[in-house]
Amino acid sequence: AELVQILVTAYTGFAAAVAETERLWPGTPTEVRTGNWGCGAFGGNRHVMTILQLAAARLAGAERVRFYAFDEAGHTIFEEARAVAPGDDVIETVLARRYRWGFGDGT
Repeated sequence: AELVQILVTAYTGFAAAVAETERLWPGTPTEVRTGNWGCGAFGGNRHVMTILQLAAARLAGAERVRFYAFDEAGHTIFEEARAVAPGDDVIETVLARRYRWGFGDGT
């Protein structure tokens, strides 16, 4: 349920960005800018958050994603997440990989 909630939250924001871009600048490709939501204070898993956000951007119809990874490990995680096929059931994919949440860093 938590994974679905994260996916829906990301999709909702990204879909709003796509709709507003089309309303204000018809025909202009939408670029969403994002990063590791909840992976500091809340101890979220960087792999999970990246996979879910990329899937949400695809579902919302965003043409471009600018993902702020901040370090080499983040870039590697981004490339791994990008490899998840668009047709895959993203929730099942994440569950099958048995990711674990981390611990908040107090920020």
